[in-house]
Amino acid sequence: MRRMFLALAAVLAIVVATASPGGAATVGGGGVLVGAGTVTSGAGGLPIPPPGVPADATFSGTLVGTVDLAVGTFSCNLNFVNVPVRIGAIVLQESVSFGSGTWTGGCAAPVTGCTGTYARVASELVMAGACTVNGHSGTWTAELLWVPTSVNPTTSFSLAGAVALVVAST
Repeated sequence: MRRMFLALAAVLAIVVATASPGGAATVGGGGVLVGAGTVTSGAGGLPIPPPGVPADATFSGTLVGTVDLAVGTFSCNLNFVNVPVRIGAIVLQESVSFGSGTWTGGCAAPVTGCTGTYARVASELVMAGACTVNGHSGTWTAELLWVPTSVNPTTSFSLAGAVALVVAST
């Protein structure tokens, strides 16, 4: 089942990455992102910090696919910063069930300076943002499977799924 998910994710990423909005020529790429990360503890060593203290995470992995028409395996490093969601007087912090915030990072030399937002419900993590791909402005979108690899407390996780990079050709 997991192999089927990854294979479908790779096909989806390549199709999305080569789609041309409004008929404009695009370059970019996409593929499957796979790797692991760690959750940096909040105040007092808690994996889920008290209100007002962000839960941060770092991720290292590989993007297997194409980047600006080059096929290969690209090393990726991403940093996530939780931004609590406020609904009236209720503050929703990062937890095993829910998360949202900002991210930064990139994948090797061709994909740098990425920034964006993320949202996660249970194991589905969706990312959107902007990147520089070989010196050109582009977009990064991803739909990933987030799986905690430690419990009570959750201090590590794995990610796998599809990434699409789209850059308007010049």
